[in-house]
Amino acid sequence: MSAPSLYRVFLAVLLLVIVASIVGIVFENAFVLQLIKLTFLSAFILFFLVRQDRVCALLVAFFVFSFLAALFSIVGVDEIYERVFSLLGYSSLIGITMPKFKLLKLDKIIRAYLLVVFLINTYFVYVLYGVLKAVMVDLVDVTLFAIKSMSLIILVFVAFGVYLHTETKQTITFLMAGMCFAFSTILEYINFYYVYNWGFVLLGKILFAFGVYLIAVFMIQQNRKVRLERHRDKVTSSEGVFA
Repeated sequence: MSAPSLYRVFLAVLLLVIVASIVGIVFENAFVLQLIKLTFLSAFILFFLVRQDRVCALLVAFFVFSFLAALFSIVGVDEIYERVFSLLGYSSLIGITMPKFKLLKLDKIIRAYLLVVFLINTYFVYVLYGVLKAVMVDLVDVTLFAIKSMSLIILVFVAFGVYLHTETKQTITFLMAGMCFAFSTILEYINFYYVYNWGFVLLGKILFAFGVYLIAVFMIQQNRKVRLERHRDKVTSSEGVFA
């Protein structure tokens, strides 16, 4: 199956998930929402394990951990398991992009801007953690909130730095996915800790699904890049033999 066809298939699946999420929210059925998420992630895992000849282990880890997070949310066990697996999934994405992060190679002004934004967001999480710690009984849940928030800040920070250094389709796709996950998590915590709003729930589900779609696109782009590099190396080797 060609890359454009894959994109169309993934986009169709994404639209189906959005429609199903709207139905689940209208009928206020949380089980349906989590089941949709679980099925969505299962389809991506199976597809990439079967159809792709080269799959990054950390990308597979992200899908598997996200799948487990959705699974534990359905079976109704302690929410800590869901949050831990979700955290591990985002940590896997950090592991993918971190080796490409070259902060010292960026312009000084850009470096300063990135560091200032990172410190501001870190301070915001610290303040919010203090507020929640004072009003929430479950300290473990609040701590996981802080760690997960920091992991998303690091993910977006590193992805943005890599994009500024390379400015490729792969890096902008990965950055957009990270931002989708970050905003989805923000909406999740607004609904959980402050005020429940079905519009926020729907938007959060859509952002997460779109983020997964972008990660799938990123994987396809990476595989295509690897195949092109292999083909280029073979051509170069052949030219060297006949020279």
